[in-house]
Amino acid sequence: MGFSIEHIIEEEYKHAFYIDGNRTIGLASSCNGLVLFPLFSLFILATTGYWKTKIYYIIIGSIAIYHINILRVISLVFVKLYSPDSLVFNHKYTFTIVVYSFIFFLWHLWIKKYAEQSQGRDEA
Repeated sequence: MGFSIEHIIEEEYKHAFYIDGNRTIGLASSCNGLVLFPLFSLFILATTGYWKTKIYYIIIGSIAIYHINILRVISLVFVKLYSPDSLVFNHKYTFTIVVYSFIFFLWHLWIKKYAEQSQGRDEA
């Protein structure tokens, strides 16, 4: 009765990365980065700015976040290969900080460049 730990792990990790036939890391549904897109998008939608510019910025920003997440996964594979003892730390802290810092940078860029521009035009 119940599931073995191997079965539970295989259910959670839908995608696994193998090198030379050896499994390096598994990518869980919660780590695929999809939760980052609504987080990013809703912030942009909640601020001032032109709708066309918002939509364009959300699309470009989401593509950039997607690529940052791909780099995160690739980096975790290298960490697993060359420094497996630090995998948990890097997964939990280092790469989380990198990805969220990138999103904060995109938000900051939006506020400084686009939201303030549209506000200035509205007042003029």
